Formats: sequence, C-alpha cells, structure tokens
Amino acid sequence: MVAVAALFLGFCAWLFWLFLQSQAYLLPAPADPAPPPGASVAAPIQCLSYAPFRRPGKAPWLEEKVVSQAQIEEDLRLLRPLTGCVRTYGVDMGLDQVPAAARAVGMQVMLGVWIGRDEVGNRQQLDKGLALAREYPDVVKLLVVGNEVLLRREQSPEGLARWLAEAKAASPVPVAYADVWEFWQRHANVLRPHVNVVAAHILPYWEDDPVAIEDAIDHVHDIAAQLDEFFAPLPVLIAETGWPAAGRQRGAAVPGEAEQIRFVRELLARPLPRYNLIEAFDQPWKRRLEGAMGGYWGMLTSDGELRVKLDGPTPPDPRVPGLLWATAGGLALGAVLGVALGALPGALLAALAGGVVGPLALLQWQMLQTWSRTPTEWILGGLYGALALATALLALAVLAARYAGKVRRPLAPTTDVALAMTQLVLLFATTWLALGLVFDARYRPLVWPMLMAPVFLLLLLSYVQLRSGAGPATPAHPLQRWATQARWLAGICLLAAPLVVLQETLHNGQAWVAGLLWVGLGVATWRQVRDAARWAAAGGDTQTQPASNTASVPRSVE
Repeated sequence: MVAVAALFLGFCAWLFWLFLQSQAYLLPAPADPAPPPGASVAAPIQCLSYAPFRRPGKAPWLEEKVVSQAQIEEDLRLLRPLTGCVRTYGVDMGLDQVPAAARAVGMQVMLGVWIGRDEVGNRQQLDKGLALAREYPDVVKLLVVGNEVLLRREQSPEGLARWLAEAKAASPVPVAYADVWEFWQRHANVLRPHVNVVAAHILPYWEDDPVAIEDAIDHVHDIAAQLDEFFAPLPVLIAETGWPAAGRQRGAAVPGEAEQIRFVRELLARPLPRYNLIEAFDQPWKRRLEGAMGGYWGMLTSDGELRVKLDGPTPPDPRVPGLLWATAGGLALGAVLGVALGALPGALLAALAGGVVGPLALLQWQMLQTWSRTPTEWILGGLYGALALATALLALAVLAARYAGKVRRPLAPTTDVALAMTQLVLLFATTWLALGLVFDARYRPLVWPMLMAPVFLLLLLSYVQLRSGAGPATPAHPLQRWATQARWLAGICLLAAPLVVLQETLHNGQAWVAGLLWVGLGVATWRQVRDAARWAAAGGDTQTQPASNTASVPRSVE
C-alpha cells in the first residue's frame, strides 16, 4: 500500500494548502492602515502611469490604431476618484490629446516625450511635447524627456544629455529624465546639470536582487532617501514604483493580487514626498515585451474594473473556489475510473490521484491563460499540459492495475509502450524548458503545476517495479531502444535544477518546486532505463512468466 499511502499524504498536503489560501474567506482581514496625512479622500494617489492601450488589438507600435480623445477622457474619468495626475510616455498614437482630456476632467499631467534611437522621431516628439507644455501650462506640471533610454542602451549618456539640455532651455515647465535609480546614480554627473527634477524608478520586484513584499516599502523608502541625499538640492521624484498582480516569482518577490494590494496600501500609509505609481490600467501588450508580469500592474484591469481596492477586507486568492471544485470533481472521476478496475485498492488510488490531478490541471490552464501571448505559445503550452496529463493517466493506469491484482506488469504491452513514449517526449520538452530558464530566465515562466502529477506517479511506479521485480512488457520497450537519449535528457534535467535554483536564489519557492520536479523526472527515468536494461539482459519477457505469477501481487508491493 505504499503508493496509496504516498498519494494520501500528497492529497492531505494539497488540502492543507487550499485551507491556508482560503483563510480570507473564513477570517476577517486585518484593519486597514489609516490614510496618509493630507491625502484627499477623492484622490489618494499622487499620480498614476497611464497608457491608453488597454483594449484588445491596441499597442503603441500599431500606428493605424490611434487612440481618440473620447477614449482617453473616458479612461481619465475612471481614474479621477483615485488620482488627480497621470504620467504619460510619449506624444504620438493619440497621446498628444491627454492634456486636453485631463483639463476636461480636472487633472494634471506629467507629460512624457519618447526618446529612442530614431533621431527624426526624437525631434518630432520633443517639438510636440514642448508645444503641448506651452499650450497647457495649467495642466502639464512636468515634462519627462526620455524613459529608461540608458537602460535600453538607445542613447549614450552624452547624446541623451543634449536632448535634455535643449528641452530644459525651451520648456516653460520643469524638465526631468526617468530611469532606473542605479542608472541615474551611475550617470549623475552627465545628466544632472540638464534637468530640474531627477525622476527615478524603484521597482522592488524588478531589482537585480528582488525584494519580498514584506520588505518592499522599506526598500523604496531607503532608496528614495539615498537619492535625496545624493542629488540634493535637486528634487527627486519616484517616477515608477508598484507591484505586479500576476507572473512568476523572482527571488523572494512573489507577484499576486493580494501582494499588489498590500504594496499600494502600505505605500499610501507611508507616502513618499513625490511619487508616481505604475500603473493605471493593465496593459496586455506589455506581455509581449516583459512576459506575463508586464501585463498586470494596473490598479484597474484592462476591462476597467478596479482590482486594487484601497479599503475594506483584503480579497482572498481568487483561484480557491475553482480549485475546490476541481478537487471534488477529480476525486469523483478518479473513484469512478478506479471502481471500473474492480478492486478497492485500485479505486482508492485512482480517487486520490484524481483529487490531485484535477486542481493541478486547472492551475496549468490558468498559467497557460496568463502566459500565452501568441497562437504558437497557446499550442505549445497546451500540448505540454496535455502531454503531462497523458503521462500521469497512463502511469496511474499501470499502478491501479497492479493493485487490482490483474497483472504484475502494466495492463498490456501497448500501455507499457505508450507510457514510455509519452514519458520520453515529456522529458524532452521539460529539458527544453529547463535550458531556457538556465540561459534566459527573466521573462520565462516556471512551469510546474501539471508536471507534478506525472513526476509523482512515475516515481511511485519506478519504486513498485523495483520492489516487485516486474519489468517492461516487451523487449522492444522504448526505454531500452532510446536508453542513451533518455539518460542524456535526464542528466540535463538533474544538472539544470540546481543551476536554476541558484540563479533564482534560495528564496524562490517556485524555482525550488520546478527544480525538484526536474530532479524527480530525471531520477524516475534513470531508474526505469536501468531496470529495463537489467530486465532485457536477464531475458525477461513478462509474457513468458508462469500463470501463477500473474494471479497475485507480491506482499512487498501491497
């Protein structure tokens, strides 16, 4: 009953995790912090980054999709209860209409001028930005010339300084340049003479050493204090700070809706002298550039629904109800399939496995929705999830059949071959994902939910085969034919696991889970290849065993 006991422990661990996630349903949330001194009830946030590309099919590079002033004004009216200011990043694609729309709803603007490699485009942006600053002096309170230009390496510090000097000489409003705080400190001597305001980005999630949500606001305040001292007497504006509502863990930094709400509420409880929160609306187009994390920084969703509530109970994990239903459905379906095998141990094994596989499949689907940006990614991600599910179901069928007492080996040679083939393809796909994370991890997901089921069941199967002495059903078994390739792939998984965990730091729980799953898949494959080779060397075809050996299950397996 080793397999049943192991699955029962895994199922209990899953139920305990669900219980922890559902506590917001059962217990009252802690009292909300008091509003910051002097904050307006109608507009508690100083300023919000705004881009009018939240709707499907909108992106700043689609020149034919110019945004109308009516849409901008509609967006700003949604934001007006939250803030009296928006920060923009350019004056093309309809963004030149933001000052007029802001005047109509009683808001101010930190007007952005986009600076990149294209010198002709830079000239058009700066001339238009200066013209708008002169036309709307009551609305435009700051002209931000360039955003993370040095980070993107699209201008040299000296080249950027020339654009800033021209803007500062001609602008009727203060001029700033916005970049990550380290870049501002690194190039301070070149840039500081040409701005009125230092606009620095402090994003704890994106730091080279990511900061946990518990320490995020302390980190922002500490860096802001360093910048104030470093750049005095120039004023420092924290031009971007915030937290993503979705994506993958980086170091100790875990994205999520609850974490985003916590960040915003703590920021409002301990406000900075000058700050801009990123951002107003989710921007789906950013997922193409920054992975899933780029698309979910908004106070409001791309549909215009408020996600970050500034008061009231903290919402629970929105995934919990669906996961509870998936767990119940998986238990029921697994029990039905297990009963069909005709024995209580097999039915219990199938039911427990179904109770775990069901919610894992739902988590995999949710990850697919969050991360898939193109039809190709939908297809590849869906195939990977389907492959993991098929491998888990085949492994479960083999285990359940053993406990049903029908055979000491898999259901039939075809089942044995099918499981080995899906396992090999899954191993290849997992190796590819692991290598991607080793060499270019920043915007890639840590895929783990659906992989958990086949890895757990394959490890159980390798243990049962070792204890029972049962080998593969046919000497032409794929684990024998492709033994060298399987060993290489398993070895890469075993090597990639510690590398990724070290890259992501030991604080990254998602990296630990993914790494352990790669190790489990590698170990299970290695053991099965070894056992298949030994079985073939001994000349053992289970079909030639005496009938008495197929009538019962050894006590060691039970």
